[in-house]
Amino acid sequence: MNSDAMLRTGAIGSIVSALFCFTNLPDELLAFLGLPSLLAYSDNISVLALALFLLLLMYGGLKKLERGNLHSD
Repeated sequence: MNSDAMLRTGAIGSIVSALFCFTNLPDELLAFLGLPSLLAYSDNISVLALALFLLLLMYGGLKKLERGNLHSD
């Protein structure tokens, strides 16, 4: 996976995970799907996913910075 793909995946995943962490979207979604028993785990999974996507975003940025072309034309 190249650094551009890591940056893109990390950014999109971070945004989606942040929506799930800081809103009641998982509650509504799981209730709509009829799976309210999974609500106890939704916070743990959301925070873990956010941390992993932020790490992927930072790693992709560092790899791109090492290559020296952070600003592509």
